[in-house]
Amino acid sequence: GISLEKKFSINSNGKNEVTITLSQEEFEQYKNKAVNKARPHVQLAGFRKGKVPKNLILKHYAVTIEQDAIEEAGQQEFAKAVEEGEIKVVGSPAMIDVRNEGEDKIIVIEYDVYPEFQLNDYKGLKLEEPVHEVTEEEADKEINEILKSQGEFEDTDFIGDESHVVGIKMVELDSETNEPKEGAEA
Repeated sequence: GISLEKKFSINSNGKNEVTITLSQEEFEQYKNKAVNKARPHVQLAGFRKGKVPKNLILKHYAVTIEQDAIEEAGQQEFAKAVEEGEIKVVGSPAMIDVRNEGEDKIIVIEYDVYPEFQLNDYKGLKLEEPVHEVTEEEADKEINEILKSQGEFEDTDFIGDESHVVGIKMVELDSETNEPKEGAEA
């Protein structure tokens, strides 16, 4: 397989990242794969579909082939790096930088990992469960609240406490006769 450089680090955003450095020869293999993948779909004048030579595909579709090769290299090499490093990735990795340094292609991929933690010895721990003793007063208060919420209204001539409800009927009076106006109930 390809032996290339992979550098793991934490970036300024606190995210994990891996910087993958591919030599020109290593990246060329990914470009060849991209050409072979595109070839069956390429059609140029003078050639049957799928029979266009590699150099013409590279000449006419250089940007697309380069992008496909970068994407494939990033995915493949990231997957290998994660497997080799036994990294537990969570979510989707993101390619955040691609650049050339001399003859090398540099691909930087940002990713999240499952958090690591150590579970201390918890067996045999004594827990004190808080217990609340219900008082007679609390029980009576709760029962009265339930009775109020479930009760029904009845007519009475007596108002003894706050549990009684008063209904008021208002009518407009005629200013001359002091009698209720017809149809003026509110």
